[in-house]
Amino acid sequence: MIATLMALSLMSSAQPGPSFDCARATSASERAICADPILSALDRDMAAAYAAAWARISPAARRALRSDQQAFLRVRENVEALDGQPAMDGVANLGDQMAVRSSFLNQIRRPSRGDLIGVWGNVSGGVSIRQVEGGRLIAEITTANPVNGSWICQVEIAGRVTGGRLTGRPASDPAVTISIIRRDGFIEVSETASGESAITPGYCGHNGYVAGTYLPVRAQ
Repeated sequence: MIATLMALSLMSSAQPGPSFDCARATSASERAICADPILSALDRDMAAAYAAAWARISPAARRALRSDQQAFLRVRENVEALDGQPAMDGVANLGDQMAVRSSFLNQIRRPSRGDLIGVWGNVSGGVSIRQVEGGRLIAEITTANPVNGSWICQVEIAGRVTGGRLTGRPASDPAVTISIIRRDGFIEVSETASGESAITPGYCGHNGYVAGTYLPVRAQ
């Protein structure tokens, strides 16, 4: 799949460089991209996917998208900086990371509903919210360290929406309260915990979290 994406990227444009000016490249990832035509093509594809996603969503969601893309660029830099180290064994390389990011950006859409129901995602993972019998909602959240997967979180909450907010305590760690609220074109997830759960919730690996802003994506 990645090889195919790379081949398509190379054929998609005759432009020799990435989406940014290599004369101003300062970071390790930028220099690596400028030195490799395949990485340059993947960077152009990602920039095009970002621009297309930007055009599809609301102004408020664009701010969330910009923040998520900045987070990805930090991830990209860490991936390049840690390349070859034991912590990165079996982890996707710089090109694979950009190909996956482009795929995510292409899935972003303007939500068709005005409530919480749907599939939402960000650089770290995703939230799936569905309605069940009795009008209750179930939210399933999965996140992981986007650099190397060193932690993974998997949690589910269920309840009714009150004041536009879904709030619940996961069975895997009742000391944590997870809250999900709908904003203009995206959702925000927050975690409130006490005791040891405030350091690492029972549903997460060390230093893991699910809190953050999630953008609407197509269901797979």
